[in-house]
Amino acid sequence: MSHGCSLEDMLQYAELETGRWKQFFAANPELLDLPTDVAGAGTVRALLIHIFSAELYFGNAVQGVQQPDFDALDDKSVDEIFALGEEARGKFRGFLAGASDQDLDTKVSAGPYRPSKRKMIIHAIIHGVRHWAQLATSLRAQGHKQTWQHDFLLSSAMEIFCLGHAIFSAGKAGSSLGPRIPRRLAQNDNPFRRSGRTRSP
Repeated sequence: MSHGCSLEDMLQYAELETGRWKQFFAANPELLDLPTDVAGAGTVRALLIHIFSAELYFGNAVQGVQQPDFDALDDKSVDEIFALGEEARGKFRGFLAGASDQDLDTKVSAGPYRPSKRKMIIHAIIHGVRHWAQLATSLRAQGHKQTWQHDFLLSSAMEIFCLGHAIFSAGKAGSSLGPRIPRRLAQNDNPFRRSGRTRSP
């Protein structure tokens, strides 16, 4: 019996979070041209392309297919930018659907490195999560706060959540918090609020 978080679970969270970001930018496309120094991107649009280009690079690598011309990805619309990520995660899921442990542990070239395909997928997901967090902070500093919680715990990934000794099943479809959780974990009643500390660790 596995007690860990599977690659499919991690992909599910990435897809849920990315879907919310897509809705956010579809409603506020002008924010794509705001400045940001995250990853040296220069603009929000360039940062999103960086995030999804990395995902697509590793998606192609695990599938063993030819890489596209990443220099041709500039100046994309919201739908076109997020389609890159959707294509990448589709390739990850396609690979995982039939992959054995031996397949996952196969090492392939990635620039000067030779990581396993398993490590490539994990890196692609964590790379995105890290940059989304940086972007969230950058946008808030410019007066553009997001309307949802980014925490894994408060997403509907994995469907059933265990917190302490209680298990909470996924809530109603369309719920802003996803799973049905205690009121003390609701967005406006953050349990991590201690002496002015309002962000979770």
